Amino acid sequence: MPAISQIRFTNVIFEGGGKRFNDDIFQFDGNNGIILLENGGGKTVFVQTAVQTILPHQELPARKLKDTLLLQGNSAHVAIEWILNQTPRRYALTAVTLFMKNEQLASHRYVYEYEAGDKHAIEKLPFVRSTQNLSLIHIAQYPKRCFATSFPG
Repeated sequence: MPAISQIRFTNVIFEGGGKRFNDDIFQFDGNNGIILLENGGGKTVFVQTAVQTILPHQELPARKLKDTLLLQGNSAHVAIEWILNQTPRRYALTAVTLFMKNEQLASHRYVYEYEAGDKHAIEKLPFVRSTQNLSLIHIAQYPKRCFATSFPG
């Protein structure tokens, strides 16, 4: 059964812009983990946002994602690296870019399988360039340019 290796959040802005995950990678390497944050620190946002890589546009009871994340004029990028096989080490990546389009939640999604050291590994995804968030056009075209196994939005 696949296990989470890493989770990456880039430009995930919440609490009306007061809180954010700039470009953070949480490493689990297949082990159990715990996210310790103070009350209001973003634990529910963390879980709800991570779920988007598996079940895009999924909402938690009484919590709409488009109202939770600041996506108007912004895009949020989320990726999970899964360990598929220990020896040789193989990974799968599920990723999503979330944004607003015509007042509705929209996304670009992709899946990619790779080995250790791959040039498209989770930490190498071009979600940011020199601290600037990449355009939606660039993100939408990235899987088409790089991955043989991408799934269009």
